[in-house]
Amino acid sequence: MNDARRLRRDRRGRGRRGPLLDSVHPAARRRELVFERSYAGQLRALRRRHPELEAVRFGLQRVPVFPAGEDLPLGRVLPASEASPAHIVLFRRPIETRAQDSRELPEIIGEVLRQQVALLLGIDEDEV
Repeated sequence: MNDARRLRRDRRGRGRRGPLLDSVHPAARRRELVFERSYAGQLRALRRRHPELEAVRFGLQRVPVFPAGEDLPLGRVLPASEASPAHIVLFRRPIETRAQDSRELPEIIGEVLRQQVALLLGIDEDEV
């Protein structure tokens, strides 16, 4: 029975089937690069408009760590403390899943960045 079950899962000798694109697959890496380039362009534009963001550290994280039962965040603001400057972190995978296609991705990245900057600076999102 054990051999029969194993044969059904691997009946053509290709091994166990896993995720379609793992993180080392070239297509997955390309998606990550497209995201990073769009993010960098949006960030440069924000920093030109708001010089007070020079002291803020920006970063990307693949997925957030958050308590179960809460909505999946797209970004996070960590205010400055005596030991470290303020941080704004965007979460790549949740943002990618919100985009319907590659043309919508830069818009969503820009929107999330503006929301996080507005939270950090305490201003209205329309002013960013």
